Amino acid sequence: MTQSNLSKDTLYIVYIAIEALIAVSAILGNALVIWVVKLISANQNTTFYFIVSLALADIAVGILVIPLAITVSSGIMMHFYACLFVCSLLMVFSHASIMSLMAIAVDRYLRVKFPTQYKIIVTRRRIWMALGTCWFISLLVGLVPMFGWNLRNSQNPSKLECYYQKVMNMDYVVYFSFFSWILVPLLIMCILYAEVFHIIQTKLKQNAAPIKGTGIFYRREFRTAKSLALVLFLFIVCWLPLCILNSISHFCQTCGIPVELLYVAILLSHTNSAMNPIVYALRIKKFRKTYILILKTYILCMKQEPDCYDILGDMRQLYGTYLAGCTQLQPGAPQLPFVARPEWLVRATGAVRRQQRRFCAAERQRSGGKSLRRSERRRGSRRRAEGSWSSGGRLRIAAAAARGGLQLRGGEGASRRQRSLESPAAAGRLRLGGTVGLLRGRGGGSAGLGRGGARRVGWPFCSRGGGGCLGPVG
Repeated sequence: MTQSNLSKDTLYIVYIAIEALIAVSAILGNALVIWVVKLISANQNTTFYFIVSLALADIAVGILVIPLAITVSSGIMMHFYACLFVCSLLMVFSHASIMSLMAIAVDRYLRVKFPTQYKIIVTRRRIWMALGTCWFISLLVGLVPMFGWNLRNSQNPSKLECYYQKVMNMDYVVYFSFFSWILVPLLIMCILYAEVFHIIQTKLKQNAAPIKGTGIFYRREFRTAKSLALVLFLFIVCWLPLCILNSISHFCQTCGIPVELLYVAILLSHTNSAMNPIVYALRIKKFRKTYILILKTYILCMKQEPDCYDILGDMRQLYGTYLAGCTQLQPGAPQLPFVARPEWLVRATGAVRRQQRRFCAAERQRSGGKSLRRSERRRGSRRRAEGSWSSGGRLRIAAAAARGGLQLRGGEGASRRQRSLESPAAAGRLRLGGTVGLLRGRGGGSAGLGRGGARRVGWPFCSRGGGGCLGPVG
């Protein structure tokens, strides 16, 4: 065996070892992503559906694409169409990743462009239709060579050494696959994310003073958009080298591409499938916290105590989304417009009740069956100051004003039950979670967010500084 053959064999062994490591990382990491989404519940964020679609494509890279890529690079003998089918599968899952990223970008754009109509536009049925369309297009584009756009002719033998360049037509790879279904979607996604960032920055400047809840919504969307844009950027960095090498080999057939460079480009494209779980952990707080929860609960078998602060955070995000939608309907107005049927509030209240029951049951079990209400009365002032949970009464949604815009009125000298958000200056730097008692409509009606007897009942919108709660009134 010559020195050249020995170096090639060593290079190939190193290539296979790295591919195996990437495959294991991609499978485990993306399976963890799907697990996290299941624990978080995709109903909280429709983007999670598309993240799961991307994770499934990345798992397929680890299970199918990498073993098939090793098979193709080894040049084993097989039938022409078997080799062609293997090479076509490599294209299918790369396009599935592209289409999933495209769906995520469109979802983010609709989220910030139409915050009030988003739930109407993005329904669960349409999400499933979009996911089905993405995978159908990926299968169609990837399997095009099986329908005739390949290098099969009468002079080729039925069996041959399976190499990518021997069965795939490079016109299809470069013009149809790369230029039409990779480069164009990537440009569209870059434009969409640029528009998303522009909208968010504009809204943050417009709503910096009037309503702080709007700023909460858009700042959260800005962080999420940055994380998903990073996923897109890493995809471009990982896949462009291989696409460029394929284009060079097509346009300059006399140019020899070193095998080492080709292996590096292939490894880089496969590495992208293992990167996304790391990005989610570093950039998205919900994913990071759920990763830690899985590690402690299911791997280290540590007992977890109930955490009510996650509930508070989710409800604050929900309220921020509502305020953002209100200002979208009536920009710059000091009053919140009326919403005829606040279904979000009804659903939120149901979720709060369920979470509260679970929390109370866990607390009773831990304290040996003591009455939580008695404990709350004894420690009420301290718990309210910390923004913790209170179970002093039941939450109910009262009837809102019959017509007109929803107003939250009050002033510095008003009583606790009449203080409101009509103007931050009037309420004295009122923050999200500040004391809000009575909601009045233009038609003269009023609506409380519940009834708690003669005392105030804690609710998720509590401030830590003792500023009070947005919630039930006596």
